[in-house]
Amino acid sequence: MSFTQREARRLIRKAVGRVPEGENITHLNIMPMMNMMTILLIAFIFQLSTNALDVIASTVNLPRTETNTPLPQKS
Repeated sequence: MSFTQREARRLIRKAVGRVPEGENITHLNIMPMMNMMTILLIAFIFQLSTNALDVIASTVNLPRTETNTPLPQKS
């Protein structure tokens, strides 16, 4: 479908005329953000609980070092 430049301008002016200008925002819709934050919170809690079980069960194998230097003393 092809438009001439004149027809395209007329369609754009018509569409712009339908959009109301100067409307004030009276409220914010924060429900989608709250839903996303709830999902992230549940995911982080679940991840923390599974990582804590691995550490408690001593299934974590630390990598071996390549050097024989002693570890520094705690301060």
